[in-house]
Amino acid sequence: MPRHQTLLLALALLLFALLFQGARGLWDPDEGRYVAAALEMQRSGNYRDIALHPEIPHFTKPPLAYWTLVASFAALGESELVARLPSALAFWGSGLLLLSVGGMLTPAAPWAPALVYATSTLPFVAAHVVNTDTLLAFFELLAVWGFLKHWHAGSRRSSLGFRTVMWAGFGLAFLTKGPPGLLPLLAIVPFTWRVRGGREALALLSPPGLVAFAVIGLGWYAAVVRAHPELLRSFVVEELVGRAAGVHGRNPEWYMAFA
Repeated sequence: MPRHQTLLLALALLLFALLFQGARGLWDPDEGRYVAAALEMQRSGNYRDIALHPEIPHFTKPPLAYWTLVASFAALGESELVARLPSALAFWGSGLLLLSVGGMLTPAAPWAPALVYATSTLPFVAAHVVNTDTLLAFFELLAVWGFLKHWHAGSRRSSLGFRTVMWAGFGLAFLTKGPPGLLPLLAIVPFTWRVRGGREALALLSPPGLVAFAVIGLGWYAAVVRAHPELLRSFVVEELVGRAAGVHGRNPEWYMAFA
């Protein structure tokens, strides 16, 4: 794909991502809750703990989405457009990654995956709402992109680097929404095992990659559980096992623990 066409498509994706971002107020309850927690984090200067108010902790999601909101507010001020900017940029970043993915998977039409994604209803709508899902999709796609680059790598060194990128992407996804961030592995591992064998599948567990995942994906959990030991039960029993068992009265199927 010629460079000028790539640049034009990237610009079009950015404009599409920013379209109508500041045209309405925040929707309750979700957008207001995310923004309130980010503003409380910014006010208190405590970027480890998540709260809607100094006396109302709010550990229902990991902190990365709130951190992006804090960074956005700190850089550009407080407005609806600025609150939705992380989702918009994640949407745009996913489109750029899909241009690269298209070059690997659909070389005859490398623009096709990005075009399909950008013009699909749910991704476009999610990109215009303060939420974790667009960020999650971007980081999961980054992980899949790292896997595909590893798959097509021409040397052992570059393969190792891309596997590290893959695990860093999974770490960022885990820091965005927990276990759902690892769902692409359910396809990646069996596919690698089937096509290249068990040794190649095990090689995905590269030490640098696992270290990257542990530091990025688990570091905050370790810090917050050390400060608040009672959260260990909340994270493991109430959120993961509780969802699977239908304790919260939603997503009762066992597989919805990953949703």
